[in-house]
Amino acid sequence: MNNTQNNTWFKDKLNTEFLQLKHEFNPIEWVETYFLFEGPEGLGIYSKCIELEGAPHKDDKLNLRKLLTEDDLVNPNLLQDFCAYWAENCGGFNGQISFISSTVISREAFEFFIEEKKRKEAQIRLEAQRKNAPIVQELVRLGYSPSPSSFNSDAWTASCLFHKGRHMMWVDTKKNECRCAYGSGVIGYEELKDKS
Repeated sequence: MNNTQNNTWFKDKLNTEFLQLKHEFNPIEWVETYFLFEGPEGLGIYSKCIELEGAPHKDDKLNLRKLLTEDDLVNPNLLQDFCAYWAENCGGFNGQISFISSTVISREAFEFFIEEKKRKEAQIRLEAQRKNAPIVQELVRLGYSPSPSSFNSDAWTASCLFHKGRHMMWVDTKKNECRCAYGSGVIGYEELKDKS
């Protein structure tokens, strides 16, 4: 901590909760707090689950979310940037995230980042649909329910044709191929066209 002695913003926030979020990853819900802490892995932003599915959580395990670098220690916007990161990365394996409280960002700002993320994702999906990729049309014809991703206009998902639709497969419209998410198969557009 000797490098942080001159950073008053940092000293004021150390060991103090600066963000509290509710995560929902159906069917599990939990509330997590985030704080600056000198933990077992070093100086960083840690989190702790304080509530699980509506009941207080008794596990004291700390989760390191971001190990702090020298650059982080001189960034007075570090905590706001961290809050924005969570808002922009809600969904997927992070679950749906909703704001409970913060000492460094307003509810409106947090929700703005979530809405901005949704707007960008919708734009990417619309761009993917406009491309009208032939491999996607073949997957529709075969009944594999392709869906554009929100990450890249060339990336789609569809029911896995290698495993009778039990999970999803990746569809790359740039390479014109489908790939099992578990690595057990690849099929190109021409082969897909030959399927009845």
